[in-house]
Amino acid sequence: SLTSINLIEENSIRIYQIALSNQIFVESENIIDEIKVLDITGRNICKVAPHATSSELFLNGCYGVVILKIKSRRGEEIIKKVVIH
Repeated sequence: SLTSINLIEENSIRIYQIALSNQIFVESENIIDEIKVLDITGRNICKVAPHATSSELFLNGCYGVVILKIKSRRGEEIIKKVVIH
């Protein structure tokens, strides 16, 4: 149901997290070149280069606040805090 999905939308980037999971979906109108996941101190947790308009991240073992740095092919960079439940 929609109540179990957390949606963040900014510019052309949409971030979905399914409640009570470490699974995050990132969608964009533009090609996503890179997604970096950082912990709250700025330490790199993972980095993916989907080169597509969507990506699925499995953040096993991550709880609390993480930071997503998303770079699109058009040069957009979105930085978003996400709470992992």
